[in-house]
Amino acid sequence: MNYMPEVLKMLGVEVGEKFILKNKNFNPHHFSDDFILLDSTGGHCNHHISYVLIGEVKVEKLPWKPNEDDPYFFVMANGSINESSWSGHVVDYSLFNTNNCFRTAEEITPEIKERILREMKEKYENE
Repeated sequence: MNYMPEVLKMLGVEVGEKFILKNKNFNPHHFSDDFILLDSTGGHCNHHISYVLIGEVKVEKLPWKPNEDDPYFFVMANGSINESSWSGHVVDYSLFNTNNCFRTAEEITPEIKERILREMKEKYENE
């Protein structure tokens, strides 16, 4: 039996999703369709999996980046959550670069919303 689908779920990554292996070279890494761990050069590095499983190497997820026309959600200055589609305009990049760009509305927890609103206010007040 292949346990790799469960391992990927445990690590919080999907096949093809790029992530960082802390303190390892050739980042980002990703798992291929056949669950081979590959580095940024396409090199096989399955030997790192055991270090990940025993906690010696940490997986750091990269922020989700929408593609052209992908829907995304963000927090408005009044605290409401709005949806938009990625078009590559300056407002899209601004939201992404301020960590205010999410795949789903459910990802925006009360803590995340509070952080975003606090950062908006601090930026405004400090200028």
